[in-house]
Amino acid sequence: MGSDQNSVTIDIKQDPWFELSTTIKAKLDRLPKKLSDCCIYRVPEKLRKTHEAAYTPRIVSIGPLHRGQPHLLAMEEHKLRALVEELLPNMNDEDEI
Repeated sequence: MGSDQNSVTIDIKQDPWFELSTTIKAKLDRLPKKLSDCCIYRVPEKLRKTHEAAYTPRIVSIGPLHRGQPHLLAMEEHKLRALVEELLPNMNDEDEI
């Protein structure tokens, strides 16, 4: 904060979460209003049991079904970084989220 006899300067930092939420909202607003007909379905248990390894994620999972499984946790940080890079491509490396 700098000042002299006639003026005062106050530095105000913007909340990085506000910037992130604003960016997310802007990207969502640009999406088509109707979702496509694509969807990720849960594999029926009967089919899954025939070849369970084929339906179990080994490296990365998308969605909540396998969230928190120990062998998938290593990718969670990479997924978060990818999200931030996609949403905020101009963000400085020293900025924190």
